[in-house]
Amino acid sequence: MSSFPGRRVPFVTLLRVETRKLLDTRTSLIMTAILVAGALALVTGRALLAGPIGLSSLANTAALVPGMLLPVLGILTVTGEWSHRTALTTFTLEPRRGRVLAAKCLPVLGAAVAACLLALLVAVPMTAVNAAVQGGAADWRLEPGPLLGWIATIVLSVAQGLALGMLLLNAPAAIVIYLVGPMLWSFLSRLGPMGEVLAEWLDLNTATNALMDGSYVVRTLRGWPRRSGCRSSSPWPQAFCACCERTCGERFTAQGRSLPVSWGFVCLCPIRQVT
Repeated sequence: MSSFPGRRVPFVTLLRVETRKLLDTRTSLIMTAILVAGALALVTGRALLAGPIGLSSLANTAALVPGMLLPVLGILTVTGEWSHRTALTTFTLEPRRGRVLAAKCLPVLGAAVAACLLALLVAVPMTAVNAAVQGGAADWRLEPGPLLGWIATIVLSVAQGLALGMLLLNAPAAIVIYLVGPMLWSFLSRLGPMGEVLAEWLDLNTATNALMDGSYVVRTLRGWPRRSGCRSSSPWPQAFCACCERTCGERFTAQGRSLPVSWGFVCLCPIRQVT
């Protein structure tokens, strides 16, 4: 990849190079193998040895290993240039460092979303296996709120690893801080009310509890505009109801503004009663 005065390296090229570096290095291959094997082992063990368990719980179990290893992979990705002393070459070919860092971060964040999908893929057959072992019906319930919050939490954890790596530019220091940090915040939260407040605001594990249980996602979606004539026992806001959009030509209202129905919201809730 060459660079000449006045010639700009395409961002797609940077993204392709960083994605390839993420996939074909020895460290990434080892971590990917550990990630897949660990997820399979945990889910299989829980499905066979635990009692009746649903799809959502097995998916959370499968995500334990990706949630722990992917931030470490993000740290190694952004600190590799300094560990191998290739940063000077990289920034000579592309002096705009923001583009280089963006190309490094996007593949890792995409890998976090892919790991969540892998966890779901692993959990689906194990849910059926658990039902067969326990001799009962499989629990396929998967609430959208906790699911979206769960994916967001893993992506935020990976982003935290990337941020630590870019801040310290030293892989061992960033990994130690990432792994030891939750223990220190847990100790600090037990020191009194002030420690609890600081942990709620500064500890990512504590701050993302509302995302993991889906309560923050539900509260956020409930802030979307509603149609007053639509009633449902579902907790989801009727602004997301495709049924309402098809059966009426009214407009949603939010904060005194009129919003057209033609916005095409995605239907996330089954509407039982539409007036």
